[in-house]
Amino acid sequence: QYFSIRTQFTEGLVSRIAKEELSQLVKFIDDIEEQLGVAQSWGENGVLLVDDTDQINKKLFPFLEHLKGVESIIVANNAGQEYFITRKNGSVVTRALTQQGNETVMKYSSYSSTAEPDSPVSSWEETVSYDPRQRPWFRSPQNRGKVHWTPLYKFFQSGKYGTSASVAWTDPTSSDSFTVMAVDVSL
Repeated sequence: QYFSIRTQFTEGLVSRIAKEELSQLVKFIDDIEEQLGVAQSWGENGVLLVDDTDQINKKLFPFLEHLKGVESIIVANNAGQEYFITRKNGSVVTRALTQQGNETVMKYSSYSSTAEPDSPVSSWEETVSYDPRQRPWFRSPQNRGKVHWTPLYKFFQSGKYGTSASVAWTDPTSSDSFTVMAVDVSL
């Protein structure tokens, strides 16, 4: 009888923990998708521009601060420009990327916290072989409000494995241009 009670207790406990974990995971995914919907609306209204670093910092620093569990945020357009933000060793690092001929120039800035989007403490540049349009999260706008989740893959910046959720929108001033915003969630 002891083993029967123990088994029933264990099964009940495991079931309850699994339901709680699933509930937390669903909430996490719903929060990400809701925030991406807000960003998509910003983009459709022309207020989330990949080439306006000062304004995008002011919008995405708080975004990164409040999206717990998100490793980084990326905004890229079909011209190959990209903005990237992540946390690193207690600070915030941004990357503005431009395509210059066959080269990709990444301009990095480091900030002491998410509270100071106007005051980088250091900046540097790197030239690399990278094109955001070739990443698995970069998809053209198809269904408004639909969030695309990638299969697991290796992140470019951190080298960690994870998944990305992304949304896309058409540029309000040109139907030939579009932008994609993605959030990276590492394992």
